[in-house]
Amino acid sequence: MKGRLDESATYLLQWAEQRKDSIHLCCRKLQIQGLSKDAFIEIFKIIDANCVQELELSCIWEEELPFLNPYLRQMKNLLTLKLDDITEVTMDGDDLFDEKKRRKLISQLFSFYCLQNLYVDGTFAEGNMIECLRYLKKPL
Repeated sequence: MKGRLDESATYLLQWAEQRKDSIHLCCRKLQIQGLSKDAFIEIFKIIDANCVQELELSCIWEEELPFLNPYLRQMKNLLTLKLDDITEVTMDGDDLFDEKKRRKLISQLFSFYCLQNLYVDGTFAEGNMIECLRYLKKPL
């Protein structure tokens, strides 16, 4: 579900949290679609970010990306990153991208050493793909 965890994900996280001293919850493929900051924090209290090899972020506001950076930096084995529908919306509903903020975000997002695949859809990197690729630590 957009914006919140579905029933099965909520159950799994609660189950794992109750047993956190005796189990290790490993998530190799993680899809985050418009989750709130609180839900994101709850997920990373339970799962081991080091296990995430494929991450898909969609329906995320551009201004939320800096908040995600500390969690993304924990993903030392991230092989595939998918960014889809990353937008900033003004009060009148128009898309608005501040180039200075975008460059800063891009430089922070693409600091993964293991990254092999990068998928960017939507307007997030529109016209800035060369800038995105410049910040990669290792060629794809």
